[in-house]
Amino acid sequence: MNDKKKLNLSIESTDAMEMIFSKVTVVGEERVSLGMARGAVLREEIYADQAMPPFDRSAMDGYAIQVEDSSESLVVLEEIAMGKEPIHSVSTGKCARIFTGGMIPKGANQVIPQEMVERKEDRIRVLERPNSSFIRLQGEDYRQGERLIKSGERLGPVELSILASVGAVYPLVSMPVRVVHFTSGNEIVSPEKRPGLGEIRNTNSILFESLLSASGARLIHQGHLPESLERSVDQLKQIEDSEFDLIFISGGASVGDHDYSKRIFQALGFEFIFESLNLRPGKPLVFGVKGKQLCFAIPGNPVAHFVIYHRFLKSMISKMEGVHEELRWREGVLTESILGGGNTRSTLWPIRLEWRDQRYQITPLKWNSSGDLRGLLGCRGLLEILPGGQDLKKGDSGRFILI
Repeated sequence: MNDKKKLNLSIESTDAMEMIFSKVTVVGEERVSLGMARGAVLREEIYADQAMPPFDRSAMDGYAIQVEDSSESLVVLEEIAMGKEPIHSVSTGKCARIFTGGMIPKGANQVIPQEMVERKEDRIRVLERPNSSFIRLQGEDYRQGERLIKSGERLGPVELSILASVGAVYPLVSMPVRVVHFTSGNEIVSPEKRPGLGEIRNTNSILFESLLSASGARLIHQGHLPESLERSVDQLKQIEDSEFDLIFISGGASVGDHDYSKRIFQALGFEFIFESLNLRPGKPLVFGVKGKQLCFAIPGNPVAHFVIYHRFLKSMISKMEGVHEELRWREGVLTESILGGGNTRSTLWPIRLEWRDQRYQITPLKWNSSGDLRGLLGCRGLLEILPGGQDLKKGDSGRFILI
């Protein structure tokens, strides 16, 4: 390990991501119902159990005829609704009334839309001949046995609908990543309570819970730790190791007398991989490992939580589910200047985005500190500002993580 990666020295974000990924273990797999599978990662290949459409079917409400039939009038043999098998074959001078999705009868090779015919009793007269057959051919969407969804895809509404269409009602998916999260600090009070002198409301719990739910992870326990090493360790020991994959503590990640997070994790048997980042906000990020379990102590300020989640945790959780999702780096042009140059740490600056003139227009959000939640309102990306660089001017190009 080179000097840059030794503990207690700040490491670069790219190095940190590699170190985190190197310790990730893919979670197990299970079969769940479609109703429980939304957001999960598929762990098997899904193939069509039949062709789609399974038979030639009408694309319109109309009349099934022979395209080469030039008869002035045609006898209507029957009506064919969806789900009804035709009884008659179509031949010269004959047709069948058919509705959208209905099975094309034998002998027919075109559907005349109903607005192109005139009907009297059991006969029709064709007023206009369409250029299209208005027939959806068997297998034109996909063939029987064709792969529809590959392993490793995340299941959204469309994927779930396709699973239903082929009868895969209990797909094999990654088990959800199980997360334990604690806030810390005697100054933290519940959101419903009016803070007293020196107190602040707990915003990190709902922020972290919301971020995790968007990633598909399952928050199995959330609580608050007292500023007591012994009592905090006792509280965490009540949670069985077999119950979680990730454990996070918000706050207490720095080196002050009341920063207990590292000592708590040490008492629980975690080995630290790094304890600091060359990143703003989010410098005092602690990462450790114990067997297959990972731990993080996150700086207590909410903007740091937001940045660390999008820079590291979201990708890490995806990798634990068995899929490698790259950060969505994009480029754009600044609409305003940022006086952020010369900082000794890399910065990820919250930004608004607009797509205009065939490129992203970047507007930096104003945030006074990493505790300024209002600075995240409307945030759609994180602009990278390299350490020691010049201030970014209006019209300059910038690289950002798309959220």
